[in-house]
Amino acid sequence: MKQKRIIIGWVLATATFALFGCNQENPYGPEPTAHEEALNLCAPSGEYIAKNVRELKKLMEPHVESNQRESKDFEIDEIKYYPQEKGYLAEVIYTTEDGYSSNVVIEKGPIRHRIRKRGESGGGTGTSFYSCKENDSGKCSSCRLVVDQRAKQRYCVCDKGISEGCSLYKTTY
Repeated sequence: MKQKRIIIGWVLATATFALFGCNQENPYGPEPTAHEEALNLCAPSGEYIAKNVRELKKLMEPHVESNQRESKDFEIDEIKYYPQEKGYLAEVIYTTEDGYSSNVVIEKGPIRHRIRKRGESGGGTGTSFYSCKENDSGKCSSCRLVVDQRAKQRYCVCDKGISEGCSLYKTTY
C-alpha cells in the first residue's frame, strides 16, 4: 500500500512539472530589445528613473494600457530628459506592437516632508506619471503629451492639432 502511494505521488509530481514547469512564456514580459538596453536610465541629476528597462516598462504598463484601452506589448524608443534642479523630468516615447506611438512623462520632484493626518496613508516615492488619453468625443485618433518647460505646463494635443479630444491623466506614487 505504501509503495502505491509513493508511485502515485511520483506520477503526480512528474505530471505537475510537465504541465506547469515547462511554461515557455516569460512571467516578466518580453525581453528588452538591444535598443532598449542601450537607453540611458540615469537622469542629469544622477537619479535613475528605474533600476532597469524591464522595471521601467512595468511602471509604464498601466499608462500604456489606459491609453490603448487594452494591454499591448510596446517598445521604448527614446527617453528625453528636461532640466530640473532636483529630481528629474523624463519623457519616455514608446511604440506599441501595432505601430501606435505616444509618450509618458515621469516626474520626480523634491520630496516635501509633512505631518500626516490620522488615517492618511504613508508617503510614496513622490513620482508622478503623466499621460494622455483620447476621450469619448471622437475628435482625436491619437493623443500626445507636450511638456512646455518655460511655462512649466503639461498638456495634451491631438494628431489633428486640437486638444479637445484628449485628456491629461496624472498618477502619483
